[in-house]
Amino acid sequence: LMDDYIGHDDLRTRLQTIIDNVTSIRTSLKHVAEGPNTVLGAADVKESEDPILNGARVLVVDDEPNIRATIADILRKYRAEVVVCENGAQAIQHIDADAGAFDLVISDIKMPDKTGYDVFAAARKKNASLPVILMTGFGYDPNHCIVRASHEGLQAVLFKPFKVDQFLGEVRKALQIQHAAK
Repeated sequence: LMDDYIGHDDLRTRLQTIIDNVTSIRTSLKHVAEGPNTVLGAADVKESEDPILNGARVLVVDDEPNIRATIADILRKYRAEVVVCENGAQAIQHIDADAGAFDLVISDIKMPDKTGYDVFAAARKKNASLPVILMTGFGYDPNHCIVRASHEGLQAVLFKPFKVDQFLGEVRKALQIQHAAK
């Protein structure tokens, strides 16, 4: 339409305003559809001794940088050793290299390359007792990852945004089960 109205500056200005508004709406919809990208109460976490988390080796997988960094920061405040991966393929490489290097895997379900179920399956293949916690926004689970993984021994599912206390409770429970299995 812009080309059809060359020479009609008033109409072209109106069309450009419509185009700009549509672009803004698309951007807003995209951000809403991405889901929450925070852990509620994370800013209030202080460094602390925790015998369950202290020295625990945790693999954190999420394609959202804010979630990755927030979860890693929380765990490190309790003196856990954290390895972060920005996608499922990276996580699977770490697991394949040495699944015994981890006491717990925490993974997002929806990622661009591999799903949380793929990460879960790789962890189970290398070490059947390695606990895995999956995370998802808006209950998003198009491939029924949660159902499949639950039937195969998934430790827990966290629905974003989750509270830090809920997160730490599930992490502690998973690590206690892991320690009991050793």
